[in-house]
Amino acid sequence: MLSSKDGLFDKAKGRVVGAEEYLTKPFTKEELIEAIEKHTGKTAIREMLPAQPGDVTRTWADTGGLQKDYGYRAGSDLDDGIGKFVVWYVNYYS
Repeated sequence: MLSSKDGLFDKAKGRVVGAEEYLTKPFTKEELIEAIEKHTGKTAIREMLPAQPGDVTRTWADTGGLQKDYGYRAGSDLDDGIGKFVVWYVNYYS
């Protein structure tokens, strides 16, 4: 489940109604790393450093212009998108 509601109660409620995962938008770096680990079957070596110049702390993709101009509508959540990317990457570099 992908939601803009990021409270603890909201996440618990999402699980109660059957969501396997409850991701908020924007999602955290940790959630991104976990999705990559899940789809690659590997554990990341994490070296958490302080924020670097140019790091973006929050962002939301807005594909509204693409939908308006071209009829394109994004349809992947984080987990699905990472899964598709890993499949593409493995096939491309095999």
